[in-house]
Amino acid sequence: MTNIDFKYRENGGKTIEKNTTKINIIELLKKDYSYIYESINNSSFKIRLNECDQFKELIFNEKVVGFVTYNELNKSHKLLTNIYILEGYRRYRLFSKEIKQEYENAHRISIYEPNKLLVDVLIKLGYAKQLNETLLVSAINFYIQLSTAQSNKTEEKQDKLKQTNLYDPNICATLSFKIFNKTNFTVYYTNIRDEDKNKCEIARKNMEENYFDDIVSTIIDQDMEIQRWLFLLRHNLPRKQNSIEEIIGTVDSPSQILKENIEENIITSKEARNIQNQIQLELRTNKVDQDSIQLRLEYLINNKNTGITKKTIIGEYCPYCFENKPFLENYCTTCGYKLFDLDEITEEKYVYEYMLKEKQSYKHSLTGKKEKIGYHNAEYLTKLATFEVIKKLMFHNYGDEIFHTIAREHNLNYKDLQNYMINEEYVTFNMNPKKWENEATNYLNKELKAILKKHNCKISGTKYELIQRIKKEVPLENIQSDILELTQKGQNYFKENRHMDILNNILQKFIYEEYEDYIQKSKNDDIFDNVINFFQKHIEMAIKSKNHDQLVESLIAQSQTYTYTNDFTKFLENEVKIVIINLNMYFIDSHYIPYYKPVEKLSWDVLNDFQGHFTNEQVIDAINNAYEFLDNDLLKVQKYDVIEVFNDIFKHYSLTGINGRIQRKYYKRAYNIIKDSKKRKNNNNVITLDKFF
Repeated sequence: MTNIDFKYRENGGKTIEKNTTKINIIELLKKDYSYIYESINNSSFKIRLNECDQFKELIFNEKVVGFVTYNELNKSHKLLTNIYILEGYRRYRLFSKEIKQEYENAHRISIYEPNKLLVDVLIKLGYAKQLNETLLVSAINFYIQLSTAQSNKTEEKQDKLKQTNLYDPNICATLSFKIFNKTNFTVYYTNIRDEDKNKCEIARKNMEENYFDDIVSTIIDQDMEIQRWLFLLRHNLPRKQNSIEEIIGTVDSPSQILKENIEENIITSKEARNIQNQIQLELRTNKVDQDSIQLRLEYLINNKNTGITKKTIIGEYCPYCFENKPFLENYCTTCGYKLFDLDEITEEKYVYEYMLKEKQSYKHSLTGKKEKIGYHNAEYLTKLATFEVIKKLMFHNYGDEIFHTIAREHNLNYKDLQNYMINEEYVTFNMNPKKWENEATNYLNKELKAILKKHNCKISGTKYELIQRIKKEVPLENIQSDILELTQKGQNYFKENRHMDILNNILQKFIYEEYEDYIQKSKNDDIFDNVINFFQKHIEMAIKSKNHDQLVESLIAQSQTYTYTNDFTKFLENEVKIVIINLNMYFIDSHYIPYYKPVEKLSWDVLNDFQGHFTNEQVIDAINNAYEFLDNDLLKVQKYDVIEVFNDIFKHYSLTGINGRIQRKYYKRAYNIIKDSKKRKNNNNVITLDKFF
């Protein structure tokens, strides 16, 4: 490594795009990156798919230390075919940075038949989850070439790429299934890669004929669990959420993508307007998600003469484009159409749901201030981001990528956050003398000599001698480390604000500045007492203004706070109040009753989770206290039915069954509206608000 003649880039890595023909990766490496090519030849790594559409350099400290190659699936979807990083530079999270960069540029990434090392990295980054010894799911999709894969069936293999989310870490294979039932299925699995032979070759040799039976059983039996994990993992993916206007434009001004296609005569202006109208209608009727609008737009541009949805095609095919449904995806990855069944939206349902959604998008206020949920001013966000960076540094080592991650989560500029924390002396990149010897092993000899030369020290000797000489003769605090160091001031900041993440969680639907004003006026120093009393103010205001959502959400937040103080008596009283308020649709206008549930899933989950903390007598006492707290003239549900609901909850009865029984008995009109809306289906009607305004 010491004699490598690196390529240097001052302004980031170079990207090479294909012209008329694809890029030959090996020829390019031989010609321009001979040191990387030599390193590959001396390792077990083998180039997959030698031709690519895009070749990108991976940079560390202005040196080209690796590369990544892509094939273009469409304008917003790339297939990663190869990634290689020189040994000694694999600890710098270059793959993580590459993935983040592509997603933030609105590109979706899939990986072609990954090796075990790459899959392990996905797990560390939180993009994949190993469910058991033989099954792993990934939020980043994999692609498998069916014609070269192995299979449990002898049928003729198709020469096509197949998308999947599954990988078997035991045999180091990407998996693709076609499942009819537990005994009738086809599985394709990739051949073992050279670099994986040491890890998985023995397991491959010991595979029995029924090896995949247990995997298929897991997929069928734990389908909802797998989908839950995919949902959670996808939330970890970096993303740039373009607005609808950015993707399709407005009536008067089409988006940049549409303009380019009009200029290139791919579509006409009239066809562009038709596409805009179709996507707007599909969004409104919930046939397309915002996550898939970009894909939907590209499909409609390239298939502008495609007809409307055909409902006769069911089963494993997309009802719009007739392509095979991708496994465990909620939208078709060919055309962007939503794949699960949705109730058609009636006009009445649309209007009241829309108005209710708008109402519920604002935080609760004691002063009448209007502030959207999710909004915070820059000062608060910087304070919160600072806390989160410090919290992570308390337990793990990070480089500057931690600023990128946290700043993006709070819509801050990462440089501003980094400069703020360094200027405030919460963190530093100055070398910690105690960690010098450990970090120095990752330096190249010429980098060590450069440090010595800068300080007029002798530069000859072995690597060990150079490290020791720097330790003795160079002020180590003048050396910049790649690892961020938490200062004593930073540790003090964490202690002073140790409850900040708890407060941020429980105050999500309340205005933080009002909480701070309340704290300043309070004479109580106990943070949780102050929070409980702050929510009590909201409860009193909600009762006065007859605001159902404010009342329930204040009780929920107060209830959460009681769990931190271990006051489970008060916790139970609040949770019982919440259930009774919801059962009775307390303070809810009759128009909105169809869009509330008598028992919310959150209440059902919480009461079941904490059931062991209470006796039957305590629950009955809490019910009686709730009736004293509430205005009995506003209560519709009989007390014996309320007690029966709690019995059903504690017996883990179906939430749908509990709600159905209450709705049929006490809210028949609302129940019929919900029931009728499922029956009324008219795809051709455009929803308008004219009737209501």
